[in-house]
Amino acid sequence: MLPPRPKRGSLLNRRFPRVFFDDAELDAKVRGVEAPSVRAQRELEEGLKRFQREMVVETERAEETRHELDEDKYEKVFEEEQEFQSTLQQRLQKLREQAAVRSQKLQAKAAADGKAESGNGAPEAAEDASDEDSGSDVEFDWRAKGFG
Repeated sequence: MLPPRPKRGSLLNRRFPRVFFDDAELDAKVRGVEAPSVRAQRELEEGLKRFQREMVVETERAEETRHELDEDKYEKVFEEEQEFQSTLQQRLQKLREQAAVRSQKLQAKAAADGKAESGNGAPEAAEDASDEDSGSDVEFDWRAKGFG
């Protein structure tokens, strides 16, 4: 029986110094180790995979931060809108109260004019009273202008 053959790389490792061949690829091939180009390619691929994993983590972190900022912004806008709505509701309530008071005054005045008209028989007094509150901000007597 023949003795087992030693591996090719192991014989060369004993006989030749580490950088005996000028070509690193050939040296690695003769020694039976991984070639520098293959090692570089493997390291490059590992680095790329590690980079991609890190980018996924960073992208998720950036999206989470963006969502938090957007949520804070939308909450602030919502609070401002709620305050504005509250202000409008208060103004509406005040206007309704003013309209109710004005309506009550007009009803009271109309009732008083109706009593005065039936009691005095003077239709001009009722007409003058209705001219007093025309609902216009600018008060003037249109008859004094000579339109008609």
